[in-house]
Amino acid sequence: MDNSVGAGNDRLLDERVINNLRLLTAAEPNFLSELIDIYIVDTLQFLAAIRMAITAHNVPWLRQSIHTLKGSSASIGARTIVSLCHELEVLSDPDCMAAASEILQRIEDEYKRVRCALEAECRNRQAL
Repeated sequence: MDNSVGAGNDRLLDERVINNLRLLTAAEPNFLSELIDIYIVDTLQFLAAIRMAITAHNVPWLRQSIHTLKGSSASIGARTIVSLCHELEVLSDPDCMAAASEILQRIEDEYKRVRCALEAECRNRQAL
């Protein structure tokens, strides 16, 4: 059984994670929206930090930024971003920065899709 939510055939968010967040925030309906807002803002900062670390060939900073983004994405159910972060972690070596830039582009593209799905989740909760 596929436990994900998203538009059409694109499964962007892990349904189990989203359901757990819904349950945890049921008493405070705005809390899930606040979590999503924090994720959206923080992810933009993490992506910028990753891009700067790749440009500077700063492997420790790159690894830290990737790890943080991966954990944050896991907690919100953005499993493809988690998977791509894992790929990027494997390539976090000074000799692999070109490949790292390509994976970062895939993460940024996926983030745009995840952001839309999360914003739809917020709208759906507000409509209830």
